[in-house]
Amino acid sequence: MPTPIRPSSSQTVQRTAAASQSHAPAKARPAPAPLSLERAKVAEWSGRTTWPKVGGFTVSTTPASRKLEVPLQGGGKGTVDWSDETLSLKNPKTGATVVLERAHPREAAGLAELLKGESADSGMPTAYDSSRSFSPVGSAGQMLSAREVVSSFTGGAHPNNGTQVRTYDARTGKQVKLDQLLTPVQFQKVVAGVKQGLDKLEDVDSFRPDNLSKAVRENFALVTDGHGKVHIEVLLPSYVHAMGGLEAQFRFASPDDAAFRARLGL
Repeated sequence: MPTPIRPSSSQTVQRTAAASQSHAPAKARPAPAPLSLERAKVAEWSGRTTWPKVGGFTVSTTPASRKLEVPLQGGGKGTVDWSDETLSLKNPKTGATVVLERAHPREAAGLAELLKGESADSGMPTAYDSSRSFSPVGSAGQMLSAREVVSSFTGGAHPNNGTQVRTYDARTGKQVKLDQLLTPVQFQKVVAGVKQGLDKLEDVDSFRPDNLSKAVRENFALVTDGHGKVHIEVLLPSYVHAMGGLEAQFRFASPDDAAFRARLGL
């Protein structure tokens, strides 16, 4: 019986090393630098369908609506169809409620006054409508980000549509601006990143505000991903009222300093 050939010790070491390398876990991607631009795109806005709990509060929306018949000049009647929502936070333990945005029923009366000036035989539309609703975008610590969606029709070729994203502090019930959460240097870095993203995207003239710093300051959301990482999303609406469903979206890695996390209530 022939003697089996045994591998040399050096061959055994090489094979063992190769085997260990093949079973070694893949190296994790390095974390993005704070406030680096992670994504820039133009897309239809979308959001979560379920409101998150924020700082022990539950989020709710309360709808309100009115339908009015309006007498027109020279006889005949027109209609006003108005709907709105109140956005609130409620503490389930104490029952305390904090109103973030309140419905405005006076707008229905304002539309009725506007419609009174029309006549039934003018050929102009005599059915006006207006709606506003809120949907969740994200949350982080004590912060809640919501999207306001508005639409109105008071004559013309098409309705006026628009969106705006707002972020609220559950501890105060007040809207917060991005420069309240960041240092001046950090905030300017985000503004510069949005400008860089706009310059690289195509067909974004309708998303360029006259005052970029003001738009970035007000139109942002805080989003916590599945790994617990917080991101800052600047969401610029189109300034063409017929394009209300589109946003220029810019995602940034959030700062990792203790002061920023404390402002968020983390």
